[in-house]
Amino acid sequence: MAKKKSAGSGQSQLPGIAPIFSKVIINDAYAEPAQHLNLLRKVASEPELLVGRRPAGYYRTDVNGTEVFEEMVAVNRLRDRLRSWREAGYPGTTRVTQALLRQWNRGDRDRKQFFCQREAAEAVIWLTEGPEDERANLPLKAPDPFRRYCCKLATGAGKTTVMAMLIAWTVINRVTSPRDPRFTDAVLVVCPNLTVKNRLQELLPSHPESTYRTMELLPETTDFAQVLSRARIQIVNWH
Repeated sequence: MAKKKSAGSGQSQLPGIAPIFSKVIINDAYAEPAQHLNLLRKVASEPELLVGRRPAGYYRTDVNGTEVFEEMVAVNRLRDRLRSWREAGYPGTTRVTQALLRQWNRGDRDRKQFFCQREAAEAVIWLTEGPEDERANLPLKAPDPFRRYCCKLATGAGKTTVMAMLIAWTVINRVTSPRDPRFTDAVLVVCPNLTVKNRLQELLPSHPESTYRTMELLPETTDFAQVLSRARIQIVNWH
């Protein structure tokens, strides 16, 4: 007979491997992580939870069979600077960006964005609008003049919403300030198949169930919805 999962206090249990890990939900999805699981834990006498956010990186096994942690230095530096920038009130951003960030950080909405969604959008915005001197010594080099920013989110984290957040940010800024070269009102979305392409139609502002509307991404007291309707968005699939 299959073992039932415990539903107490919103904490899912991992049947069969407790007490190595007894919980999988240990943080608030709407706030920055405050603790993380000790992935190197072998016995119950070792700490299960470690204080603070897990550093970005990955584990590899060396020739002796030992788990070695490889830190992603640029990502961890970026997280620290994003946190300071966020706490300072997003200095350097445009009026449009300020209004959008306030909307996304509002905690009184029915459809709030997860912290990982907000941080992903913040990262691209900071790399575009943040203080230039703070971005100078980050190892962000490309082999050619094209600027590329990658946001990696887990399955189920809500990548479509992040795409909509960034589309709204760049399009509304561009239409409002047409001479600002940092923004664009033309967006190309490339997806892997026709099923995903059909689902991503909600990124079109004219769609009856657009993400901008269903996820409450635009402040109601602004004309942002009308401005966003001027976006030029092309969604294509690549086989």
